Amino acid sequence: MKRFCKWAGFVGGLGFAAILPALAGPTTGFHLIPDSYSVQKPYNLQVSDRFTAVNGLYTCWVYGNDQPFKEGNTTAPRTEMRWETWPQQTRENMFECDAMFDSGTTHTCIHQIKSDASTGGGEANYIQVNQAGTLRNSVGANFASGIANTWFHINSSFDPATGLHRIWFNGSLKVSGTYANTARDWYFKNGTYSNGIATTARSWAQFKNVKHWVK
Repeated sequence: MKRFCKWAGFVGGLGFAAILPALAGPTTGFHLIPDSYSVQKPYNLQVSDRFTAVNGLYTCWVYGNDQPFKEGNTTAPRTEMRWETWPQQTRENMFECDAMFDSGTTHTCIHQIKSDASTGGGEANYIQVNQAGTLRNSVGANFASGIANTWFHINSSFDPATGLHRIWFNGSLKVSGTYANTARDWYFKNGTYSNGIATTARSWAQFKNVKHWVK
């Protein structure tokens, strides 16, 4: 499997704004750490058949009749960036990105905070395009609509020690609660994972400015 790397960096500057108190935002109290990813895609295709990475812009697409990511696997088709398992599993970790999906994308997960542990794992956050142009967490109510073909900003966090999970959309907190778990081995995913894409349909999404934060 071909492996790609994305290293988070720090940007600093001096000026008048530096002496003003900073406004609290989703990443207040967090610090950036490096992360890298591998691509999960239909097992019978090349990475380039379903994924591109150009100057920090990542594009993922998948069809409803694609094969799973491993031969013999029974999960749905996907083209996803699977980030490394978190090095710090007892602190709140946050995924941040700008994302966009097209108007033909439906029944598709575009981001997960996931653990593969056989007990106490699952998906703490599961951001899904259900109807066209909408976003929701898992099977919850839509927290955004009418956003197909437009860039938006996502912050998605989970603390395995406390179960706190949160999602911000364009800086506004939309999901906050407790996800009960006993697992570790958490990691981020983003891309296009079929949640029932029609056989002849395609889901397509792009991501940029991806960062991994930890508190």
